[in-house]
Amino acid sequence: MLNDSEEKPDVHRKAIGILKKMESLETGILIEVWTQIVECFHKTSLKLQSTQLDLNEAVRQLKSLQKYINSLLDKYHIFEKKGMEKTQTTSYKEETQIKRKRSVIISRFDGPSDEAVLTARDKFRVTVFLPVIDQLVSALSK
Repeated sequence: MLNDSEEKPDVHRKAIGILKKMESLETGILIEVWTQIVECFHKTSLKLQSTQLDLNEAVRQLKSLQKYINSLLDKYHIFEKKGMEKTQTTSYKEETQIKRKRSVIISRFDGPSDEAVLTARDKFRVTVFLPVIDQLVSALSK
């Protein structure tokens, strides 16, 4: 679509937009994270489908899966490194964008509220990576 001169300009613009998203560091990191997660879920699923599986072994498999997913919390730096290799970029999207000013809410007597200042890396880790892992661990513990 990108190199097809017969495509409409709108289709060409959409293709460029998709390509930019696919080449972003954040997408590379998420690809690495989800690849690990899906592979582990798949292996566990195959074991759980065994006709020879007893209940105790099924519980062990699910607890093992939960433990593995929880261990991913400490491996963000590894996913980040692999994402950088995959996308050939070292900068987060937020680092290359113009910073937007947020409106400051003034509390009644305290003056303006302080805003937490996070690096683009930490912001992505805290708002995307950690919630994904936490939600999976939470779902597996039910």
